[in-house]
Amino acid sequence: MCVVTRSLLLKVQEFPRFAVVRFLADERERVFGQQVTTKYRVTDTFRRDGNRWKMVASHVSVVTQDPPAQNVSKDGWPALAGTYRLLPDGWTFTVALRDGTLYGGRDPKKLRPFIPLTPDAFVLSGALGEWMFVVENRSPTHIVNLRKFEPLVWTRVE
Repeated sequence: MCVVTRSLLLKVQEFPRFAVVRFLADERERVFGQQVTTKYRVTDTFRRDGNRWKMVASHVSVVTQDPPAQNVSKDGWPALAGTYRLLPDGWTFTVALRDGTLYGGRDPKKLRPFIPLTPDAFVLSGALGEWMFVVENRSPTHIVNLRKFEPLVWTRVE
């Protein structure tokens, strides 16, 4: 069963021949007992036709936010720390474990926390895409970063 509720924050900009309507749709739904909350930014454009308004365009996009961290085992996290590179000679990505939290980033001085989804799959806080560590014989060999739904492979270089 799915139950959906929405709330709107509406802004209208009216001009002589057209109007732009913007709002934030806050959708909350229960899907078989699980709560799912999504925000959408909606922009509608109308043109004046005599005394009436007619919609000519609409755009909806998801407002991105970090997912909630999942309670997962951290036993394998020390092995994930290290340096990874886009081969053959691309960017370098650093993974560090600090006070029980994994961090990652291209600039070692500005690492951001990883948000765990599974023991070896994460979202980098404030960024789109998933980061999945591939571990063979208890040793990580590379990270598959799903970026715009396409895999970007970072190979461990230590």
